[in-house]
Amino acid sequence: VANAHNLLTAIVAEHPGHIEANYRLGVIERDRGDVTQAKHAWQSVLAQGRPRSGSHDDELLLRSALELGALYVSEGGFEPALAVYRSCMARLPGKMELLLQAGALESRLGMTTAAIAHYEEALRINEPSAVLHNNLAALYMRQREPEQALPHFERLAELAPGDAHVRYTVGVLHAR
Repeated sequence: VANAHNLLTAIVAEHPGHIEANYRLGVIERDRGDVTQAKHAWQSVLAQGRPRSGSHDDELLLRSALELGALYVSEGGFEPALAVYRSCMARLPGKMELLLQAGALESRLGMTTAAIAHYEEALRINEPSAVLHNNLAALYMRQREPEQALPHFERLAELAPGDAHVRYTVGVLHAR
């Protein structure tokens, strides 16, 4: 690991825009416990221009955003994490992991409408997901919109037929 760290540090010193070297240096720094240097490395990745076509830069941008966001969240920095996810979503639209992370933070921060929009987009991209339907149903209920929540509870009941609580909730909503 020390050799890899030294090699990557030298590469980044010579080529500060080297996306893969910065990403991997961030992983090593995080694993070594140097969160500040890990953040710096991943911020360097995210500060780069457009991903090069034919490269795996977009994957490294995505992974850097997810890693950096997770570090911020672990420190209680929900707003900075959300800013990282939103910035990366603008560059890499339709990435499921970013939509889910942004939706979770928005929900946690009380940004219900934004969370719903991200979860709905994720649902359009992904195959039916019990977790997404559950999250959407809960968010619509939080907004006091049971008519919007009902289709998600119904789909959740189909995806998790053994969940008596979900079946009960669907029954209650139909009885309204």
